[in-house]
Amino acid sequence: MAAGRTDQAVQLFGRVVDADSRADSATLAWWRLTMARCALGAALVRTGRTRDAREHLAQACPALERWGRADAIVKMWGKDASALRSIRSR
Repeated sequence: MAAGRTDQAVQLFGRVVDADSRADSATLAWWRLTMARCALGAALVRTGRTRDAREHLAQACPALERWGRADAIVKMWGKDASALRSIRSR
């Protein structure tokens, strides 16, 4: 997504979400899933699919904020996407 290929990012993050969807909480796979869901939500907002992004942004991105090891770029994408989604829903 950082390279501007948002459609490809939706596909790739979606695959990670699908692969890790049954991960147990507090495992590395669960954190990978959480990070992928936040990034997927951000990518979906950038493609105009705010409705599809809502659940990912509302659940995964706040969890990343509480995790000290979360990727700062993914956290930034989540914050930016959440702000953009709230603006578009007005």
